[in-house]
Amino acid sequence: MVVHEARIHLTLIEILLMPYSPEPLKVINDMIVELLYGHGRKAGELIIGYEDGKYRNIPAQALSEMDKLYNLLITHLYNDDDLAEHRIE
Repeated sequence: MVVHEARIHLTLIEILLMPYSPEPLKVINDMIVELLYGHGRKAGELIIGYEDGKYRNIPAQALSEMDKLYNLLITHLYNDDDLAEHRIE
């Protein structure tokens, strides 16, 4: 059930990012990594804090779905050992 829900969020984000980037999955991966390193931040905060406004034009709905996907990953799929392995607090 969790994997199915994650796939739904991932698919929605990918569709929403298609006009934004030729590589939506790379953008999603980059954003998830940034969210993991900034544990507790929201996807929308990446737009403000990221150099050169890399994520500036991402639609609000995609950011909302990104937050949902991130929360799902943290809650159900990542554990403290996974995060520590990548030096994420």
